[in-house]
Parts: sequence; structure tokens; C-alpha cells
Amino acid sequence: HYVRYMNNFVGFDILASISSMISPTGVKAAVAVGSIPNGVGTKVSDADLIFVTCSSDVSIRESGKFDTIFSGELDVSVGKDGRCVNWISMVSGLELDVLFVSVSALQQIQERVAASNNGLTRFQRRIYGRLSTGWELYADEVGKELLAGVRDDWTLRVSASVSDFVLALQSLDDAAEACQAGSIVGLYQARTCLTHAFAAVSASYGYTDAGSKWPRMYEKEII
Repeated sequence: HYVRYMNNFVGFDILASISSMISPTGVKAAVAVGSIPNGVGTKVSDADLIFVTCSSDVSIRESGKFDTIFSGELDVSVGKDGRCVNWISMVSGLELDVLFVSVSALQQIQERVAASNNGLTRFQRRIYGRLSTGWELYADEVGKELLAGVRDDWTLRVSASVSDFVLALQSLDDAAEACQAGSIVGLYQARTCLTHAFAAVSASYGYTDAGSKWPRMYEKEII
């Protein structure tokens, strides 16, 4: 339904058009991520997509259908073939934020999660968390296996939930101490405690990158 809505909105097959613009690699999977799949999108939300590609050697061919705002490489810091390409564009008033992640980079992030996910960078955690809760729009057999492995792995969500819960308890202690001393800093610490508490809850549902949108998720009973 989401793909059909986007295609009707822009007037063409958006996934096929993006796939035809990248070279020389092929697409193994396409996943809708971010606020819309998480149920907290608004009328001004952009469309966030992650394309899992055969190689990190991705170049974007310009197309008259899209107005490119930004196109550049991001280092996922997983060693060989660990680069990502971020491409942001406008099409018919819709902002697209597309991240191209190679199969190799995703596999190396999975290995890090299995070994010791505490070593994950925030960007790696963001990719993994978003893929685990996103909408699978397209996937071949390799892509389906990779995405299933991400969705079925609870290691990151458990670790992230415990870490944020510990930070919530620490902030609660700091808030209590500051309030007893009559310091206005206690209000800040209380807000920090609440943020970490809801981050812990959202992470337990797989949303390890809820960020500042957790109040919307709570209000809409997503978490």
C-alpha cells in the first residue's frame, strides 16, 4: 500500500526508478524506515528508505524525475566495503532520504551485534534498528535472508533497553539530589530520566533509534 501510494503521488514507479539510477550494483532489498513505518509520521514527514545493495561502490546517475539536494558518502566504519551512500532529493513535493547500504556492510554490522554490540557506533545502531522495524518493500532471496536475520535478532534491543534503563536510574538519582538541594538542574535531570526511560521501553519493542519522537510514539500507544 505504501509503495502504491508513493507511486500514485509522484506518478511513476519510484523503487524501479531509483534502482535504475544507481550503478554498477544491484539492489537486494528496499525498506521503508523512519517515522512513517513507526506510525508517527506527519504531513511534512519525508520518506526514508534503505536500499541494501550488492556493493558499496554506488554512484547516482542524475534523473530528470528527481531534484537532488544532497549526495555523498558515509563511513559505516566496519572495514572493507563499509561505505554507505546517502542521497536526498525532492520529487513532486515529496522529500526522499535514501541510504544505500552494501550487503557486506550489513553483514559486518550483524557480526558486531552478535559479538559485542556495545562496540556499535550510533550510525550502525541506527541502521540496524531502522531495518528491524521498517517495512520491507522489496527483497530477493539474499535480501529476505538478511532482513529476517536483523528482525529475529533481539540482541541489540535488549542491550539498548538495559543501557537506557541504567541511564534513567542514574538521572533519577541526580534529579532527586538536585531537587533536594533546591537546584533548577533537577528539572533537567528529571526530563533526562524520562527520556531514557521511554528510550528503554521503545528499544524493547525494537525501536532502538526512537530519538526525540518517543512522545509521539507514547501518545499513539505504539510503545
